[in-house]
Amino acid sequence: MTTFEKAWTGLATVITLALVFKPTNPCTLEYKELVLTVTSYRPIPAQTDSSPNWTSTGSPAVMGICAASRDLLSDGRLHYGDIVEVPKLGVYKVMDTMNKRHKNHIDILVYTVTQERIVGWRKQVSVKVIYDITK
Repeated sequence: MTTFEKAWTGLATVITLALVFKPTNPCTLEYKELVLTVTSYRPIPAQTDSSPNWTSTGSPAVMGICAASRDLLSDGRLHYGDIVEVPKLGVYKVMDTMNKRHKNHIDILVYTVTQERIVGWRKQVSVKVIYDITK
């Protein structure tokens, strides 16, 4: 899959999420908020496993997804398919798992070093769960 195809697939995912998630009255909705560390990763073998173009859920690694640390997934604070909003960075769907050494952490999928630098290493970020797949 070319970089253009990956970007187009990621854009299509984000547009689909925007069309599917339309709150009726955002002023009355209550979101679950989690204080997490936010970083980024690229789909390359040095930063993933031996299959960098696929997530741990079996879906393709495309823009608009993120990986959650195992503690967040195991204790039910996040689930595969949840949609989270990271301030100043955007909206992402949880579709991957991080290495077990990370705790209270999400990793946003990016494609370039420049995008990695923009995300950086952000600690104590208030991340909103705007769509909980279990509800």
